[in-house]
Amino acid sequence: MCYSAPTTGLIGISKDLKKLGIDVEAVVKTALPLHRFSYNGFDPNLVDYRDADEVRGDIIEVVSWVLTIRELFRDVWDDRLEREEDELKRLLRQCRA
Repeated sequence: MCYSAPTTGLIGISKDLKKLGIDVEAVVKTALPLHRFSYNGFDPNLVDYRDADEVRGDIIEVVSWVLTIRELFRDVWDDRLEREEDELKRLLRQCRA
């Protein structure tokens, strides 16, 4: 199953998911500025980041969170997702080094 939603609705969706026991609100509130940054770079009128270290910190936070949600996908977990998870872990180790 795939779910698509406009970024303008993600805060509300995250609140609904929290009611179902899936707390994604904090990570959504971190990922949305990253999304804006991906389009606008360091434009001070459009993003809240001052430098690459702030961006890097939020990326690490989001990726670290993603690595904690394997349980939510146990019904569809396969070798491909296992490889993707391993790659994320590898990249995260590099970012923290």
